[in-house]
Amino acid sequence: ELYSRSESLVRRLFKDKTDKEGKPYINHLLRVSEKMTIVDGKVAGLLHDVVEDIDGVTFEDLIMIGIPEHIIEVLKLVTKEENTKTLTKEEKLQKYNNK
Repeated sequence: ELYSRSESLVRRLFKDKTDKEGKPYINHLLRVSEKMTIVDGKVAGLLHDVVEDIDGVTFEDLIMIGIPEHIIEVLKLVTKEENTKTLTKEEKLQKYNNK
């Protein structure tokens, strides 16, 4: 059920978003999710770009709709921070990998 609700959520949130090639962004989220082997990982795969890419959505919002705290912690690890805008691409990648 958590997976279904998460998939419905990202389908709504990303319905008008496209990737750099102009394809539906949801395809990326589904591909990441499919690579995971357990349900919690699949849910994290679906949600991994929500806070970063959807204006106004916070981790607290995800908690309020029932996303478990342990999945939120994973999402926090993979969500890029706002204060990285002045870093070079290499510095951003290093910071991300360190997390």
